[in-house]
Amino acid sequence: MRNTPRKVGTLLGVFLAVALLATACSSKKSTTGTTLASNQPVTLHVNLFGTFGYKEAGLFDEYQRLHSNVKISYNSVEQEQNYYQALQTHLAAGSGLGDIQGIEVGRIAEIVQSRADKFVNFNDFGGAALKDNFFPWKWQEATTSDGRTIGLGTDVGPMAMAYRTDLFKKAGLPTDRAEVAKLWPTWPDYVKAGQTYMAHAPAGSAFMDSASGMFNAMVGASPNQYYDQGGNPIYDSNPLVKDAWDLSMQAVGAKETACIDRSHASFTSGLLS
Repeated sequence: MRNTPRKVGTLLGVFLAVALLATACSSKKSTTGTTLASNQPVTLHVNLFGTFGYKEAGLFDEYQRLHSNVKISYNSVEQEQNYYQALQTHLAAGSGLGDIQGIEVGRIAEIVQSRADKFVNFNDFGGAALKDNFFPWKWQEATTSDGRTIGLGTDVGPMAMAYRTDLFKKAGLPTDRAEVAKLWPTWPDYVKAGQTYMAHAPAGSAFMDSASGMFNAMVGASPNQYYDQGGNPIYDSNPLVKDAWDLSMQAVGAKETACIDRSHASFTSGLLS
């Protein structure tokens, strides 16, 4: 968290947590179109999706305490797909945008390639000074070919795998983390481990909580996902996406997942913020 930025255009430096954030082009001007001085009252409209955790962690309150002229108006849409459709409509119309908009990392290539002119260039507000705080590839994800940086990455998506030792023990599987790690050096081995678990699974349990979680974890770990480095869609030609789908469907066919409460799943994985 950074407490030093004072201009509205650089406020994004404080919001780093889950996805990619971008400031809408309206953020450096008031509703009357005049440039705001740093001590003038500012209402900062933050539009996100899901639960980023900023409000819950008290970051909005802390920022407003440190910047007494700033009031944060926060709005969040539960489903990212609905949020993104509305964002595209607002971008096309040039109205209805927040000062800060969240962008799912899988969408950032499309935004950079086709909508970058709708967003503020952080480098015009001293953003380049933050560059060393990010991995080069993460910074580049939201930077255009002509050097305009329109968003700041909030995480690099490390993945964690958690399992219930009591259920593993009942199924005859090892419970020591080093031994468990040896069960699946590859994703196909992960599915095989699930098949082994399900053959001896305690009643009412499943190996993992959802096939979609597995699919997203596999795709998220791929160097190229739905778009190539040039921003061109490759979701229908990227073999990694197809392999992730096929293997996830194989897991479903093997009945390693079930419509049950997550507390009864022996295993869960995901990208951590």
